[in-house]
Amino acid sequence: MRLRVIDAGFPRPDLQICINDRNGVEIARIDMGYKSLRIASEYDGKEFHTSTADREHDEQRRDYLHELEGWRFVVGDKRKILGPDAGFELCLGKWLDIEPRLPRMW
Repeated sequence: MRLRVIDAGFPRPDLQICINDRNGVEIARIDMGYKSLRIASEYDGKEFHTSTADREHDEQRRDYLHELEGWRFVVGDKRKILGPDAGFELCLGKWLDIEPRLPRMW
């Protein structure tokens, strides 16, 4: 996922971003993104993100972070990241206001 971000010509993302509440307590950790812009990118792998309970938890967590903290998420999975679809780059580019470098050569 990070390679796709870099190949698209976007700035290198911050990794493992900690989000703290107003008391400084960590409430979430985001795979990667741009903290100053509150743009997050996460990978939903098969092992921890496919059951109904896992998907509901992910959705609730992201909704909470969006509504209370203003974070926007672009989520990748095996199909989106390893396949030819450019939707991941297009969505991220829209939020960054940067046209992605496409098509990828791999």
